[in-house]
Amino acid sequence: MNLQFQQDAFRWACLCFGDDSARNAKERTMRFIEEALEFAQTTGLTRDDALALVEHVFSRTPGRIGQELGGTMTTLAVLSQLIGYDAEYCGRFELDRNIANTESIRAKWLKKPEEIKAK
Repeated sequence: MNLQFQQDAFRWACLCFGDDSARNAKERTMRFIEEALEFAQTTGLTRDDALALVEHVFSRTPGRIGQELGGTMTTLAVLSQLIGYDAEYCGRFELDRNIANTESIRAKWLKKPEEIKAK
């Protein structure tokens, strides 16, 4: 992921969700997990697979943020290659789609259940 994409995505998040939400690390992490789980569903991962993985991960000591971020990026790159998708292209395509649909995405976000929003 290049820095320009990262900056563009952050600016869009501030515009769409407001600064408080875009700058809330817990909420952004929850959205990341939500998107990762939705992606995992598309590859055949089951709810039971995901729950077993949650138990495994949270039974261990947390890692270092930079290393885990790098691991996330590396794993996504390997998986993208395996399934035949260009992760950067898909990311830019989705961001452009989000920018074009900011109002409807904001409306959908406002309807999310409170129990899955960060406090």
